[in-house]
Amino acid sequence: MESPVRPHVAAPAAAIVIAGGKGERLRPLTNTRPKCLVEVAGRPILDWQLASLERAGVERVAIIGHYLFEAIEAYVAGRAGHLRVDLVREERPLGRGGAIKLGYRELGTGGSVLALNGDILCELDLAAIEALRVESGTAAAILAVPMRSPYGILELEQSSVIAFREKPLLEHWINGGIYALGEEALDQCRDEGDHEDSTFPDLASQGRLSALRFSGAWRSIDSLKDLREAEELVAAGAFARQSLVASFAS
Repeated sequence: MESPVRPHVAAPAAAIVIAGGKGERLRPLTNTRPKCLVEVAGRPILDWQLASLERAGVERVAIIGHYLFEAIEAYVAGRAGHLRVDLVREERPLGRGGAIKLGYRELGTGGSVLALNGDILCELDLAAIEALRVESGTAAAILAVPMRSPYGILELEQSSVIAFREKPLLEHWINGGIYALGEEALDQCRDEGDHEDSTFPDLASQGRLSALRFSGAWRSIDSLKDLREAEELVAAGAFARQSLVASFAS
């Protein structure tokens, strides 16, 4: 059964952006800038993300990075806005879970936080993910988006092709790279490593992880093709607004 989720629970006051990616599949764009500063329709990915967090009511953000971190520092120094931004440089890459742990420690705010992979664009009102976490009573909530096949799908009857579907949406849901994390989940994040290898599997096995299904505009910017597709979505009006409705399985 699916139930609608609207963010009548406030977003956490703090968020963490995991911005350590080198973006090797986005070269040559990432030869001189980190992945989070690659521009989508003239704006860095990070700028889109900070604007989304600001709209959701987040007040303070820790940006965790390592690769070409000076470029992130320069961008933040020149950015207008009301968010308080803390810049945290990793001495060495810690993995995404380690970056979350470091960011949470540096924030020192306690309570829950939102965390975002530094290559995600999404028009969902991010407060909805925290609303699900609170309402479901789980330690963490994860954004889930539909999986699109990277290939055209053939429908066959013996040796005859009866239909051809170009890269359709599949029945599976994938990790959308945005999370609401309560203190229990944050305590379980390790100082190094990936939360998807340890923390999330452990929480899932305990029934302590929930998922917010969202079928609206979303893109992970991993390649030049993803970048082109994201810019097409922007041209169609995506990401500058917030979608308030998502669903969760109950």
